[in-house]
Order: sequence, then C-alpha cells, then structure tokens
Amino acid sequence: SNPTAWLPTKSWDELVRVDELERFKDIRKNFLAQKDGWKFVYDSTEPHREKFPDQWQTQLGDFQRMCVIRCIRPDKVVPAVQDFVRDHLGQKYIEPPPFDLSKSYQDSTCTTPIIFVLSPGSDPMSSLSKFADDMFSDQSDER
Repeated sequence: SNPTAWLPTKSWDELVRVDELERFKDIRKNFLAQKDGWKFVYDSTEPHREKFPDQWQTQLGDFQRMCVIRCIRPDKVVPAVQDFVRDHLGQKYIEPPPFDLSKSYQDSTCTTPIIFVLSPGSDPMSSLSKFADDMFSDQSDER
C-alpha cells in the first residue's frame, strides 16, 4: 500500500509496476528510504528537471527518467518529452512550423478544404483577409 500521504495511490501503483523492470529494480525500496528526496521531485513545478535521489540520478538515462516522471507526475510527461526531443533531436522538432496560407490554399480542393482549428485568443481573419485581397489583386492583374 501507498507509504505516503502526498503521493496518489495510482502513482504508487505505477512505481510498484516499474520496479518490476530490471532497469528500475529497487526503486520502490529507494523511494521508501528517500521519501523526502522524492517528495522534493514530486513537489517541483519542473520535476523532470530535478535531480533524482541517490543512484537514480546517474543510473537512469533520459528516457528512463521520463518513465519515472510518468509514474509520479503524469501531468509533467509532455514537458519532459519536449525536453527529451529538444536535447536529442533539436529545438526545431518541438516548434510548430510556420503556417503558410498560400501553400495550404494550393494543396486544398473543393473536396479537401482548409479547416482552421483555433486556440483561445487566435484570430486568423486578418491574414485570411490579406490573402484574399492578394489573390483577388493577382487575378485582376491577370485579366
């Protein structure tokens, strides 16, 4: 059963399961012996960037660290994966590509329209209007 009040039972169960893997053997024992160190990692706003207690700091590679973060702080897996991708592949792989409306328009057809999925606060109307004006201007120049 969960030995702490601060760690959710689901997280403890995940840690117990990961302890069954050879690379993570005895992490459960270490967790019990180093509760304060693990609580520091758990309480951090950036647990994926904190030092792990004892040998776990050096024994685990970046991917294995993400597995532990997945166990104790599943809400921080995305930033951990972003750091992993940035560190191993480069910054450009975590940045969305710039949106090119003219290229998207060229790729669209009457059966494959352009669909805008907007996040709060984004408004593509000005760039869409400018693109439409440019298209209309180009078409009237061709006549």
